[in-house]
Amino acid sequence: MKMKLGIGVRNEGINNSKKAFTILEVLMVIALIGLVAGLFAVNFDVLLRSIGKKRPEKILYNALCEARYQTIQQHAPVYLTFDKNQSAFIIFKEQPSKPIVQFSLEAGIDIIFESVPPNTYGGGQFKTQPASAHEKLEKIAFFPDGSSTPVIITLSEGNFSLKFKPDILSCGITSV
Repeated sequence: MKMKLGIGVRNEGINNSKKAFTILEVLMVIALIGLVAGLFAVNFDVLLRSIGKKRPEKILYNALCEARYQTIQQHAPVYLTFDKNQSAFIIFKEQPSKPIVQFSLEAGIDIIFESVPPNTYGGGQFKTQPASAHEKLEKIAFFPDGSSTPVIITLSEGNFSLKFKPDILSCGITSV
């Protein structure tokens, strides 16, 4: 006996048992979706809070670039200092009380500028000055000829600190 297969036609030779998910499987999938959504929500909240924050090294880089740019723009020496009370880099021409530009950091970060004394020459080679010869500076000077005060910049937050040396002729910074 031949039967046509199609909608609404029953094929007698095929098992028609319906396959479905059990209630336990559905509850497990819902629980897994809830767990993943909860983890995503926690991480998403952290991501949203950190979007507006920049790393201190990036802010330092931006401040150095801006100081060099302002020196060229002003055709005069420009200075960069760090105000611990305001927790900000301040770029100024003659007086820190009249800033040209200001770059804010998170509270609790400390910045120290240390001079880099020139190397001495003796015995056919250059000798690097010991770290004890480095003096703390209040500001870094940038000059229209592209030069600046040779410094090592220390960023500290709690027990963690990083040392950077700005490139004399560019905005670049390298770890020391």
